[in-house]
Amino acid sequence: MLVADDHQLFIDGIRHILNKLDANVAITESNSAEQAIEIIESGHEFDLVLIDLDMPGMDGMSILKRMHER
Repeated sequence: MLVADDHQLFIDGIRHILNKLDANVAITESNSAEQAIEIIESGHEFDLVLIDLDMPGMDGMSILKRMHER
């Protein structure tokens, strides 16, 4: 699972909730749109992606378009 959000508190909250539900969830985190693109373009595969739609530099929809192109 990839969680991309420029607010670390949100990422930490998602991680906490998911770890309580299932300790075997692998979470990759990104604090910026640019970092999310780098992670995606490096070949990582994710079953689920949570993306903040309003991040500095690039919006979440643009990230989704880049993912779809890959």
